Amino acid sequence: MMADSGQTHQELVYAAAIVILADDLYPRKLEIVREYIQNASDALDAFNHVAEHIEDDFTPVMKLSIQGKSVLIFDNGIGMDGEENPEAQADRLL
Repeated sequence: MMADSGQTHQELVYAAAIVILADDLYPRKLEIVREYIQNASDALDAFNHVAEHIEDDFTPVMKLSIQGKSVLIFDNGIGMDGEENPEAQADRLL
């Protein structure tokens, strides 16, 4: 079902969540960027811990790219599976 704006219900829920995250949870815009960088660092630490136990030669990589108003943060650490992924959790609520 489409809303009047042409967006699906799911898109409207995601848009509302982004507003809450951007305006309420992180009143200063750099706080959210810091949070994402910390998440990437935590993912690298987690993978490094696993790599030590399996005797893997792990080289951590984190890349930060800023283009205009967009920020891309890449890491090769351990990510979230479907159960941990907030988007997957939001899909179950709809």
